Amino acid sequence: MRRHPVGTFRELAREHLDVITTRQAEVTVVLREMHALSGERAKALNQLRAEYEGLFTAVIREGADAGVFTEPDILVTHAIPGMYNSVSMWFNPNDGLTARTGRPP
Repeated sequence: MRRHPVGTFRELAREHLDVITTRQAEVTVVLREMHALSGERAKALNQLRAEYEGLFTAVIREGADAGVFTEPDILVTHAIPGMYNSVSMWFNPNDGLTARTGRPP
C-alpha cells in the first residue's frame, strides 16, 4: 500500500530537515560555495540537485493527481527545497529545537 502524497511530502521534508540540522556545517558550505565548482564536479552536483528536486516534483505531482496539491511548476519545485535549505542559516541545536517538531523536546 502506497503512502498518501501528503504523508510522503511530510516525510521527504522531515528527512531534508534532518540532514540540514545534523550536518549543518557541510550543508552550509555546499549551499554557499557550490557556485565555485566547475567542470565535471559542477555537472555532477547540478545533476544530483536536479534529481533531488525531482523527488519533490514527483510527490507534488502525485498529490496533484490525487487532488490534494496543485500541479507543480518550476518555481514551486525550486522554492520548497530552498525554503528548507534556509534553515541552515538560523538553526541552532543549542536552542533546544528539533528538526522533526520545530519545538523543544
